[in-house]
Amino acid sequence: NINITSNVKKSKIFINDEYRGETPLELSLKKGKYKIKLVKADYLETETEIEINSNCEKNINIYKKGEMQMVEIPNKNFSMDITEVTVAQFQECVKAGSCSEHNFYTNFDYEKYNYGTSNKNHPINGVDWYGAEEYCKWAGKRLPTEEEWEYAAKGGEDYKYAGSDNADEVAWYAKNSEDKTHKVATK
Repeated sequence: NINITSNVKKSKIFINDEYRGETPLELSLKKGKYKIKLVKADYLETETEIEINSNCEKNINIYKKGEMQMVEIPNKNFSMDITEVTVAQFQECVKAGSCSEHNFYTNFDYEKYNYGTSNKNHPINGVDWYGAEEYCKWAGKRLPTEEEWEYAAKGGEDYKYAGSDNADEVAWYAKNSEDKTHKVATK
């Protein structure tokens, strides 16, 4: 038996891409590895993998789109968005006249990587430091310090990568991304 709960009630639960009900939910599964995904309107889809060997409980937190999560560095608190800035978020800044489509790295194919209709929930790509600063100012935020970024990227753990010693488990990169971006919060 597994009991799946969440910080947001009535989140839809998919196990290995099959709809199984809403949180909170208790069900029986055979021993083995499973992919659990929570989905709720206006929230980021959250996916996790678990291995069931006996009865267990799994609480999965999901966050509103654009919501921030507190991360602590000893003796210092700061907030950081839980995902990268998406194409849709950056487009809102451009529409507001606060961000420029010209603050991208030289020879970067802005249209190809950022404006496909399916890319709205993908991370914005190719933005240079000035573009990142423009976005932060518009959003009422700031770029993290190097110390903050390193701490948050490691998630307070001592892994080689953020959340694992195996990059394939937690990151899209040259070896596994098929040379394209992927929806935020999928790794």
